[in-house]
Amino acid sequence: DPDDPANWRPSSAIAGSPGRDDAATNIPAIFVNEVLTHTDPPLLDSIELHNPNAFAVDVGLWFLTDRRTTPKKFQIPSPTVIPAGGFVWFDEDDFNPNPGVSPSFTLSSYGEEVYLYSGDAAGNLTGYSHGFTFGAAANGVAFGRHVTSTGDTHYPAQAANTLGAANAGPRVGPVVINEIHYQPLPGDAEFVELKNLTGDPVQLYNLDYPELPW
Repeated sequence: DPDDPANWRPSSAIAGSPGRDDAATNIPAIFVNEVLTHTDPPLLDSIELHNPNAFAVDVGLWFLTDRRTTPKKFQIPSPTVIPAGGFVWFDEDDFNPNPGVSPSFTLSSYGEEVYLYSGDAAGNLTGYSHGFTFGAAANGVAFGRHVTSTGDTHYPAQAANTLGAANAGPRVGPVVINEIHYQPLPGDAEFVELKNLTGDPVQLYNLDYPELPW
């Protein structure tokens, strides 16, 4: 079924293989798993990769970038082996050794994107990529990969930074939407209920600018 996205994949060859079968790809999946994009010293912008496979994967000579259309910004040193189910991360000391001088890069606290590309010793892209676009970040708060119960993948702000380990999960609260009533009986009213998950009061306005409500 050509309308089913699951039946499609990137070509294993640059520019594809018109007129002949496309060779099977044997590149294992590696995920961009957690990124820290808004930091003050001693924290540094960081990118974590996760190997979900049951075997080790060498990502040496692969590329990291903050611009999908410019993939070859930082080439990962070879060898860089991620153990089965394991993690590896890189920070600005790696991908930003010469600040302001291309191809060094940082991750914008106002939001942009981060992508991983597979590569070879000749500097060629070899067909696999993974990454995501992120928005503005709170200082010191990472974004992390989170798969929902329906199989959808999102990258919410994390409850804690866990570079080198499994993600902590989405940062929730302190106030959440707890209940909604959208189809009331005649005479009843629609409503939205908020719940404070903490043990302290929460003001529903900006504490520095009380005239700015939630």
